Amino acid sequence: RAAMTMFGYLARSIFVDLFGDPATNPKGWDRAELSSLVEGQGGIKCGPFGTQLGKHEYRSCGVPLWGIRQVNRQFTIGTNEYLSEEKAATLTDYNLCGGDIVMTRKGTVGNCAVYPKHLPIGVMHSDLLRIRLNPLADTTFMTFQLRHSREITHQLSVMSSGAVMPGINVSKLKSLRVLIPPLALQQQFSDWLAACDILSDQNRSALGLLDDLFASLQHRAFQGTL
Repeated sequence: RAAMTMFGYLARSIFVDLFGDPATNPKGWDRAELSSLVEGQGGIKCGPFGTQLGKHEYRSCGVPLWGIRQVNRQFTIGTNEYLSEEKAATLTDYNLCGGDIVMTRKGTVGNCAVYPKHLPIGVMHSDLLRIRLNPLADTTFMTFQLRHSREITHQLSVMSSGAVMPGINVSKLKSLRVLIPPLALQQQFSDWLAACDILSDQNRSALGLLDDLFASLQHRAFQGTL
């Protein structure tokens, strides 16, 4: 369990070692607006509003409809909201595809997750923003920066303040300034993080096995069968 905690610290340590603290930028990396790192005009997109999608159009199966709850849990939980194929076909501008960065624009403002490649193409709720990067930026690096940089957190806080309900929109998110170190270095970070994830998954599996064994021993101890 201690090792599982340390994996989180390890990822942050690797990031700071390679890139420094984005708030102070000690390595002098260039900064750019997020709009320069996305695919075209629709590279940053908000989910469908108002009459585009109503609750009466939700179904119990079909094309998955994703919301804040799933993003907050890094898409490790499913959804119980779906759309018909016909309705989803009218909302292709709001699709989520594997590798898209998905950000909450209300509630947990600025929280983000990568849409997993093993999931089918889905549609996002109006409370979400989709960031589809161009080849100038690595998805893993950018997602980590968006989630863990206190400089990004500060910018998002300023952007979302002053409203009755805190939130951000497409135009504000486009102006978000991020670090853009060399792409090769971004990809190196992505590779190292993938290796950490493999070790973390192995450790999580071992922990589950140990918990099962302990529960079995505990049961046998109370039954007097040890």
